[in-house]
Amino acid sequence: MVSVIISGIIMGMLYALAGLGLVVVYRTSKVLNFAMGGIGALVAYAASDGLQLGLPYWVVLPVGILFGALLGGLVQTAVARPLRKRPHLTISLGTLGVLLIFEGVAGLRYGYAPQSISPAFSSGGGFTMGSVSVSTNQLFIAAVGVAATILLLVIIRKTRLGLSMRAVSSGPHTAELLGVNIGRVRLSSWMLGGAYGGLAAVLVTPLTFLSPHSFTTFLLTAFGAVVLGGFTSIAGVVVGALFFGVASNLLLSYLDPSLISTYTFIGVALVLFLRPNGIFGKRERDISEPHLPNNRFASSRFRLARLPVAVASEPLPPARPITGRTRMMLWLVAAGLFGLVPFFATGQTVFLLATVFATFIGVLGLNVLAGFSGQVSLGHSAFLAIGAYTTAIATSHGMPLLPALLLAGIVGGIAGFLLGLPATRLSGIYLTVLTLIFAFALPELILFLAPLTGGASGLPVPLPDFLNDDIMLYWLVFIIAIVIGIGVFLLGRSRLGRSWRAVRDSPDGARSLGLNPAVVKLTAFSLGSGLAALSGALSGMLVGFVGPDSFGVLVSIYALLAVVLGGVGSIPGSLLGAFFITLVPTVTGQLGIPQDLVFGVALLLVLYFAPRGLAELFAAVPGAVRRGTAVLRRRSTVPNPPTVPAMPSASTPVTGPAGERNVRHNAPPVDGALLELRDVSAGYSLEPVLREIDVSIAPGEILALLGANGAGKSTLLRVVSGVLPAITGSVAWRGQTLEDTTASTYRRARMGIAHVPEGRGIFPDLSVRENLMMGTFGSRVTSHSSADHAEFDRVFLHFPILRDRLGQQAGTLSGGQQQMLAIGRALVSRPALLMLDEPSLGLSPLISQQVFGILRDIADTGVSILLVEQNARASLALADRACVLSRGRIVLSGTAAELASDELLRSTYLEVN
Repeated sequence: MVSVIISGIIMGMLYALAGLGLVVVYRTSKVLNFAMGGIGALVAYAASDGLQLGLPYWVVLPVGILFGALLGGLVQTAVARPLRKRPHLTISLGTLGVLLIFEGVAGLRYGYAPQSISPAFSSGGGFTMGSVSVSTNQLFIAAVGVAATILLLVIIRKTRLGLSMRAVSSGPHTAELLGVNIGRVRLSSWMLGGAYGGLAAVLVTPLTFLSPHSFTTFLLTAFGAVVLGGFTSIAGVVVGALFFGVASNLLLSYLDPSLISTYTFIGVALVLFLRPNGIFGKRERDISEPHLPNNRFASSRFRLARLPVAVASEPLPPARPITGRTRMMLWLVAAGLFGLVPFFATGQTVFLLATVFATFIGVLGLNVLAGFSGQVSLGHSAFLAIGAYTTAIATSHGMPLLPALLLAGIVGGIAGFLLGLPATRLSGIYLTVLTLIFAFALPELILFLAPLTGGASGLPVPLPDFLNDDIMLYWLVFIIAIVIGIGVFLLGRSRLGRSWRAVRDSPDGARSLGLNPAVVKLTAFSLGSGLAALSGALSGMLVGFVGPDSFGVLVSIYALLAVVLGGVGSIPGSLLGAFFITLVPTVTGQLGIPQDLVFGVALLLVLYFAPRGLAELFAAVPGAVRRGTAVLRRRSTVPNPPTVPAMPSASTPVTGPAGERNVRHNAPPVDGALLELRDVSAGYSLEPVLREIDVSIAPGEILALLGANGAGKSTLLRVVSGVLPAITGSVAWRGQTLEDTTASTYRRARMGIAHVPEGRGIFPDLSVRENLMMGTFGSRVTSHSSADHAEFDRVFLHFPILRDRLGQQAGTLSGGQQQMLAIGRALVSRPALLMLDEPSLGLSPLISQQVFGILRDIADTGVSILLVEQNARASLALADRACVLSRGRIVLSGTAAELASDELLRSTYLEVN
């Protein structure tokens, strides 16, 4: 048994190395990096080439690690960075495309026949103690694994890179406000993850075999090991992987070794049902950050600037969406054409189209999960197998085919219901991994239950006499596909469909409507699984045979690919995706191109250029053609641009709502101003929030921004810190204009602009000391040790309580202490301008009074303060000057004393404070 345990520890260490590469990327980007499988394959082939050329192992190993790091950086640069403003799931799907491309490249270069490579040390050596023998290669793997784990822990816990990685994991936008270059941090983490993936590939391949898919198979198994420990904990990943390796070896030795994936599935399901974040994992505590949609003003101005004035000023014709009646007519025409296919197509074409419609039903089932209810499953192949074998077994025992098909759908729905019971407690990566392991387990059960399933030999699917004609088979599948498509369409518009979308978009909001998200998800899981089972049954009927080799994990990946390519949540998109994944293997087989390569390239192209899928892209073509034609027509009919009326000058008074006074005037640049905004407009969509703002602040001055909620106060701070670009106007810092393209958020923080956002932005899982250290990213201080930080001492002069809390997790502090920490962290960066957004929000009057008193002391040291605060009376008592915003405009400004005595301000703001 000792030898079995030792061997399990070695395999567990390899699982841990692969898992650490995944965790590093996930912690900083919230992305499950599927590309790691392809990175490992390319590194392993490169290592094999190096060894065959006679290079020593001590050269091949570091070169493989470096190659893995470069590939990881390539994936981040080519996929994660361009898609960074998309949902995390979209980026994960992008890495899935890279996985397929890398595996396709490897297959094109090396073929798909399994190969072997030599281990670091030949067999023998090591030591023997009694009946226990440990080889030199095992000792080497253990030593490298321990060293690599310790190195990663040191990087994460003891370096500035590790500190910034943990901060970015908790709140990327907040970290950037503190001066962290999150792009560089993420690139470093992806390269680090690739390095660990490359290391694992070089070590594990000699123990298994080498093929384009071999490391992906190992990596998918490692998912279970990683999740057991907890995907958010480095130590938990290592412990969980070691436990998984030992347990797997013991099961292989003392139980039926053919059911190892089944045992794994049962164990992982039990653990996740009891502890949804793994044994050692914990719920991620992220900073609540505002979701800022992409600003479209700049691109709109760029496009309009290239049109004649008359064209730019006149609205283009709307896209005129296709009406319901027109859509129905198009569907009827398409159905009629497909119904006539058997009369003029060859038998091979008829069979291929029948396969497309059978596949469509399965893709549609997965779309119900992913598109309608927001759940991502990689267990699709298992439900296809359940349906196919249910039909084969039922028909072989005398049940008519049509009832057998219905039974397949019902059995698949029941299986989905049972899997959904623990799955509905999970989300994100944990749900994905659980369904993935289920997809691994089911083929094992098929082989284990050979007396019932036929084992490796499979089972025939007998057909009744009336279906022995290919045309009748085609029409049967075609009619079922039409009925299923119409049914899902109607369900999507029903109360149940609205419930799916409500839970997908906002589980908390769905609860407020009286919905139970777990029950709603369970209905989607059951329906999607039932449709997948029916799809498998129809595919088996078409082929006339079912076997375990037809339902590998790659089938699940291709089904998910079809959903994304066609369009998530789109019924026509499901049909387009089914066409693609069915026809591409046929075409690529004739051309000798790996289908993985084509699939991967197609997926990335869709994510880049048609993020809503091919269905949305095709639907937009008629409108785009009409709009383009209108532009060309107007260009040809506008000989000379007409005169454009002059805009009102900056000195022209702007009339505001009744009772408001806009004091905007055409003043020259303010001499000696630290910060100056001139004619700034900004917003989040096509309607600006700020309109023609002129503001300046002098060194050491406190300027208060007053106004009701929604007036634009927080937006103004975001424009200054670079979080939101200015649409018009300019932002000048120390007399130099800050361009949005050259002065990004982290650069502005390093210039001396400190922004404490509403909600404080404290990193809850970092200690008080580490939170204060985050302030050093915005200054020239580079030491990671806080022992001799003079800035810390200055912070402690203002907030002495923080000195006693240095080792405490920041998330456990009181609200007042967190506000002190947020201000203190900003002061560590040595700012010239401190911007505070609602510093008294949620604080008691006594604590608020203390905070305002400290702000005056800070201003006395020469730091300028730009204050957004609902407590207008306290703000005016503290500030030197103040501005009042209303509907995005400055309607009143002056000294704090003048505004405190203003009757309009008194009646609208001061009386309620």
